[in-house]
Amino acid sequence: MNRNAVWVAAVAAFLSEIALFVGAGYAAARIAPGAWAIPAVILVVVLLGLTWNRWMSPNADHRLRPGHRMLLGCALFLGVAAVLSAAGVWWGPVFGLAGCAATVVAQPVTEQLHVSSRS
Repeated sequence: MNRNAVWVAAVAAFLSEIALFVGAGYAAARIAPGAWAIPAVILVVVLLGLTWNRWMSPNADHRLRPGHRMLLGCALFLGVAAVLSAAGVWWGPVFGLAGCAATVVAQPVTEQLHVSSRS
C-alpha cells in the first residue's frame, strides 16, 4: 500500500480516537446529573484512556491482535453511541457507525505502519 495512504489512515485513526474521547466525555456529561457531570466526565475519560493504553495503543504491552482491536474499537464506539442515544443526542448512532467504520478501515492499515516502524 502507498505510504501516503498509510499515513492518511493513521491520521484518520488518531482523529477518530480523539472523537471517541470527546464523545465519551460528552455522553457522561449528558447522563450525569448536575454536580456529578464533571466527575463523571473525568472518570469516563480516564477509564477509556486506561483501556486504550492497555490494549489498543501502538506501544501497549498487551496490545491486542488487529482483529481483536477492531472488535474492541467498535464496541467502544457503539457503547458511547448507545449512551449518547439514551441521552437524547440525535447524532449518537451516526457517531457510533462512523467511528466503527473508521476503526475497521484504519486498524489493518495502521498495523502496517506499526510493523514497519519496528523493523
